[in-house]
Amino acid sequence: MIVLVRIGLGSDEADHDLAMDGCRSSCGKVSVPYPFGIGNSSFTGDRCFLAPELELRCIDADSLYRGHGNVQILNITLQGKMDMLAAVSHVCIDKSEGREATWGEEWTLSTPAFAISSEDNKFVSVGCDTYGYLNSYVNGTKSSTGCLTRCDSKESMQSMQSHGNCTGIGCCQVNIPPGMKNISIQAFSFYNFNSSFGFNNCSTSFVVKNGSYTFSLDHLNHIPFNEAPFVVDWTVGNDTCRNSEGTTDNYACKNNSYCEDSNTGYGYRCKCRAGFEGNPYLPQGCRDIDECLKGTHTCINVKNCHNTIGNYTCSCRKWQSGNGKERDCRIHTMVVVVGFVILFVGTVMLYLIHQKRKLSKLKEKFFRQNGGLILLQKLSRREDTSQIAQIFTEEQLKKATNNFDETSIIGRGGFGTVFKGFLVDNRIVAIKKSKILDESQKEQFINEVIILSQINHRNVVKLLGCCLETEVPLLVYEFVENGTLYDFIHTEGKVNNEIWKTRENPHSFGKLEEKKTLANHFLSCFKGDCLFDVLQVGIVNEENKKEVMDVAILAANCLRLNGEERPSMKEVAMELERIRLKEKHPWINTDQNLEETQHLLHETSSNTYEPSNSSNHQYSGYDSIKGRVLVALDDGR
Repeated sequence: MIVLVRIGLGSDEADHDLAMDGCRSSCGKVSVPYPFGIGNSSFTGDRCFLAPELELRCIDADSLYRGHGNVQILNITLQGKMDMLAAVSHVCIDKSEGREATWGEEWTLSTPAFAISSEDNKFVSVGCDTYGYLNSYVNGTKSSTGCLTRCDSKESMQSMQSHGNCTGIGCCQVNIPPGMKNISIQAFSFYNFNSSFGFNNCSTSFVVKNGSYTFSLDHLNHIPFNEAPFVVDWTVGNDTCRNSEGTTDNYACKNNSYCEDSNTGYGYRCKCRAGFEGNPYLPQGCRDIDECLKGTHTCINVKNCHNTIGNYTCSCRKWQSGNGKERDCRIHTMVVVVGFVILFVGTVMLYLIHQKRKLSKLKEKFFRQNGGLILLQKLSRREDTSQIAQIFTEEQLKKATNNFDETSIIGRGGFGTVFKGFLVDNRIVAIKKSKILDESQKEQFINEVIILSQINHRNVVKLLGCCLETEVPLLVYEFVENGTLYDFIHTEGKVNNEIWKTRENPHSFGKLEEKKTLANHFLSCFKGDCLFDVLQVGIVNEENKKEVMDVAILAANCLRLNGEERPSMKEVAMELERIRLKEKHPWINTDQNLEETQHLLHETSSNTYEPSNSSNHQYSGYDSIKGRVLVALDDGR
């Protein structure tokens, strides 16, 4: 059985102008690419084929033949292959009517441009008294190949011959040597079919395309076909590429193509260069292939494919590096670094935002805990806003003290540290940072802040405000330079000596006493039971004598030379408050850890803002507010 396949050029190839202008590009279903051609151009009148041996004929509009030959063409490719259909060679015997007759047929293909393809065909002979030849004539030299097969009976070969296999018994086949041209095929009988007459009266030989023929035992009596398809290699020219490239007129390979020598030793073929397609024999030559458009690229996708002349390039996606081909794009190192930096910065920012919110909540907690809401409530009720204590933020005080730098410290004590600071309005302040806080006293503390912030006296260190956003409240005072109590309390001014002389005269007894000071004079009168005589007229009356005496006792205690015996300013404020409310409250001497100030008068104190160390646990942390109040004795207080 013979399988016939008519193959035209693919649709992509047929879409191109494969033939010369004005020439037929097909015959029936068979495409006719240049250098082959049919007749002359209807435009120019020039021949449509490159050389006479490449001229074709189209018969009955659908059958294509070579020149004036009888070999039908089934398909032509620009890769140098041509499928043809040729007659088989027969030799038979006829003994009918008592006569013996032998007849046969030879087949020939005589053109040097066509060579039997050794890789696409087989030479086959069928019969039981048969041998066949494939002859070639090259440069006046004949060469032949063939095969033989013999069998005495059909039954004897049935056990040896499998259906469909051409194994050498009843059917033999051989490979075809390369370069066989100008071929002829012959079939013969060894003994004129004497040994096989009856079941095999003919010998058949033919060249057939690989895979197109399947042997059957029935073919011994009769081959069911007279033609078999086979493949030839075709070339152009009659010289090598090297010799032909220099001859521009006869050289067949055009733009974007290259020349390839034939393995038959005759002529050459033209092929498009990589990245180009079309017909390399046409004057315009091969055309660029748009691999991106055709989808023959290996890029990640068509968007990353960029066509170039004869090739294409691939690019990776944004922020990637590599050659742009599949599985070869990697995230750019810089992108990774930037990504990590962004991630790190984002994480840090989130952390800082979280910390800021946490700190804000903590400050709000401390503000509530330290009585901030109570302070705001009380301040909102006051009509006189000029004396209202200022509520500072922690950031303001940090900025004022350079984040509470050690160099800003101007005093230390058992209950806290005092810093010197500069506010944004250029005011110099002293900031008391306590160490201990009694939360149960926060309402009393707030009341004292409000009261002390209203005191405005030249001999009293003014409380400007406080900060409640810290765990322990910060107190802000006006800043007073270092010095002695004498320096700040006893200022130069006009003094009525007659008044002092008059006040002191009853106690002098005509005797010149020690150098007088207001403090000594007060203590002398206090001990001499003449206190009311030295007080300014109008201060004492019958209703307030008891309160004035209580204040005098308090003042006398404050003038004790032994610092441990003097009350703290907190205790002074408490006693004054008691006197104001007319409540009895005996003075308590406690073992307080206070700083030594033995030389109250005329001596330099260690620091104007040195906090007192009181062991009165109930008011620890708040004593600094009252501890800055200095009773102005020279003003009658």
